[in-house]
Amino acid sequence: MSPPPTEIQSASDYMLQRQQRLEEAQDALREARMETMLADQKEPPLFAPGDWVWLVNRRRQRGANAKLQAKLVGPYQVITAWPNNTYVVKRQVQTSTQHESRLKPYYACPGSSGSASATLEPRIGPSMKGARRARPSRKNCPQPDEELMEFPS
Repeated sequence: MSPPPTEIQSASDYMLQRQQRLEEAQDALREARMETMLADQKEPPLFAPGDWVWLVNRRRQRGANAKLQAKLVGPYQVITAWPNNTYVVKRQVQTSTQHESRLKPYYACPGSSGSASATLEPRIGPSMKGARRARPSRKNCPQPDEELMEFPS
């Protein structure tokens, strides 16, 4: 902290000094924002036209658990990359402009056709109506050897 001023200032002088300090602070903030914006424009775009991306889903269904809802939607194809970190993306016939912060890279799984395998069996669990839990039977369990049951003395 600076020491208190020894002379008494008038209210108008005090207000002028405060206003000048406020303008200096605003100018410094404006310059910092401009430097950040210019640095962002100098960076190469993260995605190129033709890349596939996921779009972060901000919509949440009312009444449904947010943890269980889809967090990403897509995939979308990048059509155009603009220098201010925005992209024109397309999914089927829907086209939209999105910021880079809402896009995540899409990595296709090699060898997958996008559908479940034919051998996948439906899961029957205790939460399904009419499903019974199978209890393990002791008939199929292997019996322990008598020799292993003895403890050393």
